[in-house]
Amino acid sequence: MGSFSYQAAEDYCKKSKMEKYKIKQLGSAENVLTSLDDKKIDLGIFPVVNSTGGAVIESIYAMSRHIFKIKEVVEIPVVHCLLTNRIQKRKV
Repeated sequence: MGSFSYQAAEDYCKKSKMEKYKIKQLGSAENVLTSLDDKKIDLGIFPVVNSTGGAVIESIYAMSRHIFKIKEVVEIPVVHCLLTNRIQKRKV
C-alpha cells in the first residue's frame, strides 16, 4: 500500500468503474505474472518503465518468462514530496 503500482491499480479500477475489487500486494512482477498464470488473480499491474530510471529490468525479465496479454497501459504522474527535520548544529 502506498506504492506507485498500488496507486496505478486504484486509478485503473476507478477509471474502469469496477464496483468490487480487491488489490493484492504481490511484491514483484514475477509474483504478479505467476499469480495470473495460476489464476489466483484476474488482472495484474506492475511497473515496466520509470521516467527517471528507464526500463524496470526486473519486470522485463519476468515478462520474458510468461505468456500474457496486455489489456491496457496505465500511466500515472509520479510526484515526490520529501520532508526532513531541521538539522541542528552539533558542538564539537
